[in-house]
Amino acid sequence: MKQPSLFKYPVRILIVVLLHFLIKLYDKTFTGKMFLFDLRGTLFLIYFVSFTILMWEIGDIIRRKTVKIFSKQPDLIKQFTYLTIVLSFYGLFVAFLFSLSYYLFDLVFFDFHHYDGVKYRFIDLDAFIGIFFGYMFILVLNGQFYLFNQWKKDYYLATQLQKENLQAKLEALKNQIDPHFLFNSLSALTTLVYKNQNMAVEYINRLSKLYRYILEKKDEVLVLLRDELDNLESYFFLIRTRFSDQIILDVRIEDYTRDNTYVFPCSLQMLAENAVKHNCCSESEPLKVSIFETIDTIVIENAVKPRRNMEDSSGLGLKNIMKRYELINAPKMEIFTENEVFRVRLPKLSYEAYESINI
Repeated sequence: MKQPSLFKYPVRILIVVLLHFLIKLYDKTFTGKMFLFDLRGTLFLIYFVSFTILMWEIGDIIRRKTVKIFSKQPDLIKQFTYLTIVLSFYGLFVAFLFSLSYYLFDLVFFDFHHYDGVKYRFIDLDAFIGIFFGYMFILVLNGQFYLFNQWKKDYYLATQLQKENLQAKLEALKNQIDPHFLFNSLSALTTLVYKNQNMAVEYINRLSKLYRYILEKKDEVLVLLRDELDNLESYFFLIRTRFSDQIILDVRIEDYTRDNTYVFPCSLQMLAENAVKHNCCSESEPLKVSIFETIDTIVIENAVKPRRNMEDSSGLGLKNIMKRYELINAPKMEIFTENEVFRVRLPKLSYEAYESINI
């Protein structure tokens, strides 16, 4: 969380004032005058605090830009290494700029009269090293806060994703052990056993595959789109066995997309169940669930044909999927109804997203 400015600047000024005493300790022109605030000592304090706070602010901007550039690097230690390298070069620049501005400060205000025989050098090596390591101290301090905040963020993300995925899988299991679902599935299986034993065997295989999928993917945050679509086919096989041609699944997804796109486990099944649960169907007006792709999204849509006497939906399934996309900072999942068509757009997630999350 960003520090409130009322707290941030007083703390930074206090750190810089303490650092200014360290610089004076190594500056021969302040020998015996470390705690003396005459005209030069006072002006040096004002100059040093103003200069360092400004450089600190610019360093913060560089840090944020660097973090943004290397944010796709999943290794936090490598992120911090890149950040340290960039800010170390910036630290050398700050040390050089300090030496130059300090030279001009003495030239303009005091014309070097205070040196009393001390040989003046444009680049004072002691001051240069002092300001560089003083800046590096600030860098390490900022870096520790950065690492700690990133660790907290990653831990929160992992915990929340685990919670949301568990909730989604429990919801899928709940739907599949729902008395109505089991009763209808077993009734359909009983009929098949007498009418078509080969079909009955396939029905049992698909039913077991549906449960096995949830158990196999229990530890994964993202799954390949092909696996999710295969699982969806098993679900619709069971549904079609009951409803015959009253429900149609139309999938138009290229093989490349199936093998290179990732989604959250059980997300497509939850959306399909939502369509079947809340809409009516018949042989004359079948319910069609379409799944197709755009450049950056997977689209799931169905015509809106509300069932009569249907209880209001809690929307937990949709909220769960949306929450999971928010947690990984993915593009927003879109849900809307237009021209009596209910449509959900899921962002396409790449292998890089899978690699950074499934660790």
